Amino acid sequence: MLVRDLERLWALTPGGSAERPRPIASPAQVEPIAAATPCPLCAEPLRLDTHEACVVGQELLRVARLRCTACEIRRALFFRVQASLH
Repeated sequence: MLVRDLERLWALTPGGSAERPRPIASPAQVEPIAAATPCPLCAEPLRLDTHEACVVGQELLRVARLRCTACEIRRALFFRVQASLH
């Protein structure tokens, strides 16, 4: 039950789902943000496996593919590059 609730909370946070991408000014921000994001289940660091561009609906997003260093759960963190954030 707790794990399910934590997963739902993750999906509601900025970047936790493609429907709620986190705004960034540059793709260069993906790696530092991903490295500073803890696992929502065990609070251990997440390791960045890859990050790439992806199309969701009509929108171009960046997605970071992450894996927890402790519990090994894989997850994605979504970003929207907005040049106006400079």
